[in-house]
Amino acid sequence: MSNNKQQGGHNAHIPNDISRKMVSNLVKYLSMTQVQIADVVGIDVKTLRKHYKVELLTANIEQTINLARNAYVMALEGNVPMTIFLLKTRAGYIEPKMLEEEKIEETKIEKIEVVLAVAPNDIMLKE
Repeated sequence: MSNNKQQGGHNAHIPNDISRKMVSNLVKYLSMTQVQIADVVGIDVKTLRKHYKVELLTANIEQTINLARNAYVMALEGNVPMTIFLLKTRAGYIEPKMLEEEKIEETKIEKIEVVLAVAPNDIMLKE
């Protein structure tokens, strides 16, 4: 029995630089699942996890780093929605809420506007 055969008579999978790069790129750039990657490489998911554990883990981390870097650059270039998103998710920014006094004052103004809109033109409002 040769060295690249397993017990069941199947050829053992031997990773190489090309297959490692391919697995990494499929995760990093296409966000493929492990099942999809195993199908592309032509191996079982267990074999993928056994031989490409490092590539699977590091590619996910690299993908996250690249996305974060791009979001940061977009915010620096003036993309307001991205700036707000980053402030809320990364810097803990919370939009200020109206003070209770401001809410009460706003409600009074709305009521006065409604009364003025409903009052007939010929009725004089007293101060």
